[in-house]
Amino acid sequence: MYLDFPDDVREPQISDEVFEYEELPSLMENSGYTRCILAMRHAQRPPLNPTDATSGHSLPLTEQGEKDAELCGKKLASLPDLSFAASPMRRTILTAQILARAVGEDVTRIQITEEAGMYGVYTLDAERVHKHYFTHSSSEVADMWLNGGGCCGYTPIGKGSRIFFRWLTAHDFGTRNAVLVTHDVFIAAALNGLGIRHITPDNWVGFLHSAVFLQDRQGLWTAAYCVPDKTDFHSTYYQ
Repeated sequence: MYLDFPDDVREPQISDEVFEYEELPSLMENSGYTRCILAMRHAQRPPLNPTDATSGHSLPLTEQGEKDAELCGKKLASLPDLSFAASPMRRTILTAQILARAVGEDVTRIQITEEAGMYGVYTLDAERVHKHYFTHSSSEVADMWLNGGGCCGYTPIGKGSRIFFRWLTAHDFGTRNAVLVTHDVFIAAALNGLGIRHITPDNWVGFLHSAVFLQDRQGLWTAAYCVPDKTDFHSTYYQ
């Protein structure tokens, strides 16, 4: 169903620097990048119920999550020609709506993408994946997949992260720059699988953290870790 990683598409160059959202407009202007795509984790939500077969499909955001998302949107306000997309879950859609309002975009134009859902581009067998969450936290399941040699039901991390990168950069968001609001496992897998940042349960992907992909005039991509506030992102936005 999803695009593989063809031979004629180069893997992204990797930046070791952690970027902050407010830095992106000037980074693009001064470094010659022409496109920016953020794969962002949703804002804070209430705790998941591990027996919920929908993985918390209808969970809202917490009050703090709404405030954080609004602040994050304001940090992105200077990024031009920006659109928003989200996985089908309520918490991702709500986050995208708050971000869009904060930058003055029409919330009715938010694109819903099944590929970025809990059982999207990384998943081979959704039923087998979900069984892991009955006995383990999301970060523990992801750690088995990312660092433990594999996890039944998921595409192997190396191949899966490249499929996600290929899908993300080939997808038509309708604008030059885009924010895709998705889930922690997507961000952790992209960061680990592409070699951007080594993620474990001890330094897990915080709420509103992103993998950012920047394209230059030659069409080459650079990937990095991006957060709302890099001076305090471990405590303020951590899950």
